[in-house]
Amino acid sequence: MVFRILLGTLAVAVLFLGISQSVDAAEISEDFSSDPGWEGSGNHDGDQDFGWSNTNNAGGTAGEIGGDVIRTPLAWYAQEITPIDVTTTSLHASGSVILSGSGNFLMGWFDSTSAAGGGLNWPPSNFLGFRSDDNSLYVYTDGGGGGFASGVTSGGSGPTTFDVTFDHTTGELTATSGQGGSASRNIGSPSNLGNLDRFGMLNLYIDGNDAGGTMFVDNVTFTGEAVSIPEPSSIVLLACGCLALIAGRRRKMR
Repeated sequence: MVFRILLGTLAVAVLFLGISQSVDAAEISEDFSSDPGWEGSGNHDGDQDFGWSNTNNAGGTAGEIGGDVIRTPLAWYAQEITPIDVTTTSLHASGSVILSGSGNFLMGWFDSTSAAGGGLNWPPSNFLGFRSDDNSLYVYTDGGGGGFASGVTSGGSGPTTFDVTFDHTTGELTATSGQGGSASRNIGSPSNLGNLDRFGMLNLYIDGNDAGGTMFVDNVTFTGEAVSIPEPSSIVLLACGCLALIAGRRRKMR
């Protein structure tokens, strides 16, 4: 009986370790000095070419994320996080940004599982953060928002810093910039934002529209718990430990 219990415990433990687990962290900070290994989806597809880059356009030291972004096909580069429900969780993100060209990208939290049903098509219903429009930035979620930074270009006043907060107790989404601009939007307690499982950048997806621009982001801090998969060595060590316990128990029973 004991042998069966231990064997069952081993099986459950190995199965559990094979599933993604959350790193215990209220906020994640990235200076992008090395490739963070974020998830890319369609972000290197012809003229669509963005992700980690060993450059310093956004004002930091070498290492940032960004590149050439066009409006189609749908694409993102993001950190997978434990799903966040904004009806119970407040959010914060900050960093620096520079861009040029038409309005092509969004930066913030989104529900990747909604992509198949059109939830990330423009205007996205499953996103919270900010977006670009020409060379300006706008706080954005749930179909609208207001401008908080202008002329954020390599030839203008950019790069600039951004700071975005969402207060789940009031429903207020607010963004400010290093230029001194600010904007807010109250969205209440939206049911469509109950599974925000990614944080990062995605394009402003409009099917058949190939408008493009270039943008970079650096020194980002954001609310979220990164999802990671344990190293195979951890699974092996646990398995060996359980097997040793089983073998020891069996010897005592003889």
